[in-house]
Amino acid sequence: MFLLAPLFFLASAHANERHFTYTYDTEVLPVEARELELWTTFLPMESGMLDMKQRAELEFAVSPKLMSAFYLNWSGGMHGSSFDGVSSEWKVNLLSRTVEPLGLALYGEVGVGPEEVELEAKLLLDKEVGPLLLAYNLVGEAEIESEMSGAEVESEVEYVMEHDLGATWRFSPHFSAGVELRNHTEFPEGEFEHAAFFVGPTVAYSSTSWWAALSVLPQVYAIHDEPGLVLDEHVMDEARLLVGFHF
Repeated sequence: MFLLAPLFFLASAHANERHFTYTYDTEVLPVEARELELWTTFLPMESGMLDMKQRAELEFAVSPKLMSAFYLNWSGGMHGSSFDGVSSEWKVNLLSRTVEPLGLALYGEVGVGPEEVELEAKLLLDKEVGPLLLAYNLVGEAEIESEMSGAEVESEVEYVMEHDLGATWRFSPHFSAGVELRNHTEFPEGEFEHAAFFVGPTVAYSSTSWWAALSVLPQVYAIHDEPGLVLDEHVMDEARLLVGFHF
């Protein structure tokens, strides 16, 4: 199996296919490549309703080490649909995992919605050991919500810290499967509110023209004032499907 590692590198050299749906790796698109990504996050509610968060993303390379992307964000489900705003992403590769012992990249994203502005920064690390790919993200986010109160605009800031970890085994140049872990911690107005932990399987498939990745992450543990899981801002089980097209 380890003798097939060069084939895995060749299969991924032309594109930026995802192996996880929450955890980013450090590679960027080649200069000549463009990619359209469609995201759907499935959020089954306790009431039996199904909510979905959706994104359409256009990715493009700025230089051999720098890529950018533009997103349209919306929500949908049995309750209807709503436009959630637009986002701009920038990702710079500092160390390539195919050349250096450890891959390193920095990621930044700005999102602007009808009532919220989101600022997000990520430190990305990954490493390949033959067909095994390991990836870790340290994420910091500030969510600024504004609303009118009489003649004044009131703003509230919520800070989020997240740890994302993924491990996947490439069974062939096209198919991989593994596990993904996510820890999401919220600090409204700088005060700790809760930490939720999610873990579950992830699978990915890629071809020369398109790729897809799916993760199913049940909430397995939570730290907060109430017993049990965090179900007012998270769901018990969530899944995310990403589909990308190269052009």
